[in-house]
Amino acid sequence: MWNRNVVLLWQGQLVSAVGDMVYQVALGFWVLGYTGSTAVMGIVMAAGFIPRSLISPFAGVLVDRMNRKWLLVMMDFIRGITVVVVTVAAFGGWLTIPVIITAAIVIGLCAAFFDPTVSSTIPSISSKEHLVQVNSLFAVNQTGAGIVGNAMGGVLFAALGAPLLFLFNGVSYLISAFSELFISVPPVEQEPGEFHFFTDMKEGFRFIRAHRGMVVLLISVFSLNFLLSLSGVLFLPYFEQRTELGPETFGLAMAILSASSLLGFLLLMSWKLPKGMHFGWFAVHTLLFVIGRTSLFSFDSLLIICIQFAVFGFAVSQLNSLIAAAGQLMVPNHLRGKVFGFLGAMSGGLTPLGMALGGILAEYISIPVIQLVSGLLVGLGFIPALLDPEFRRMINQEYSLKE
Repeated sequence: MWNRNVVLLWQGQLVSAVGDMVYQVALGFWVLGYTGSTAVMGIVMAAGFIPRSLISPFAGVLVDRMNRKWLLVMMDFIRGITVVVVTVAAFGGWLTIPVIITAAIVIGLCAAFFDPTVSSTIPSISSKEHLVQVNSLFAVNQTGAGIVGNAMGGVLFAALGAPLLFLFNGVSYLISAFSELFISVPPVEQEPGEFHFFTDMKEGFRFIRAHRGMVVLLISVFSLNFLLSLSGVLFLPYFEQRTELGPETFGLAMAILSASSLLGFLLLMSWKLPKGMHFGWFAVHTLLFVIGRTSLFSFDSLLIICIQFAVFGFAVSQLNSLIAAAGQLMVPNHLRGKVFGFLGAMSGGLTPLGMALGGILAEYISIPVIQLVSGLLVGLGFIPALLDPEFRRMINQEYSLKE
């Protein structure tokens, strides 16, 4: 499972992921303190997702045609410089909502190239038999970063203020870019002939359309991301509004969420699921996911809230790893950028609207009620995927890795 390229990409992602989590926590509290509005906070958080959703299908085509290593390096470098500019603005006293939104758009554009590049690179630098474990390893970055970033973010925000935390994120991107300089990524072998941008894009779309399991997954995730982003953006305001909670308690709850996800990813890294068991495992954790999300904030007890986050986080880790590995096994190397770019755009297409709408609804409806309704709708959204036999084959990995 471990090799030089996997280690280099993983360690760079770990550093930048910690920086990202600290940045998001600091940014959320800064915006709430600056504006006092959950609606504005939702719009700011959504700003980075809009360009990502719009550009991802086009970016995916270029990912399959360009040097993937240098795409990784340049996207992290640009994001690092952008966040450093935000830091300078914060220290200089001229940081405003338009400046933050502009930075979020630049970061989102870079992510539109970066994310499908990582998804396309992982199968090329790891073996088929270790693909679930390697995907879990990279997911550990996000969950481990969540533990550190969320646990420290609220405390560090109170102790150091937003500018220093912004600086930490900018430097973390630059460290990641430096680490990626030493990665060796196999070149993508394309069929000879003249490059036609939209023809390449259609090729990725045709591949998705030809596999019903991926179509069913796409439709489900498209609606689910909207509902999850609508309710997820309200985690921070809920803790901020409850006088007995606050930034430190928010950090604790988010750290528990991340720790449970980390435990789930570590389980999949150390234990290989028996053949044919993947779909059953997926179905069980789908149920846990829905239960954890639907009941969130229904009780006032901090202990119960933390247990709900733990169940939710563990279930998410299992679902994410199984979906990522199943998709990577199905898609040939020369189509990965196009397919993953399109999937990323479609699955995240309603995320900005969900974030913005969640912030607006919270001005008029209690956050626990929003969590309950969105959780019930999430459960309904999973039903088509669970009942589809082609989706079952996809999750059970009844496909060969195509190069």
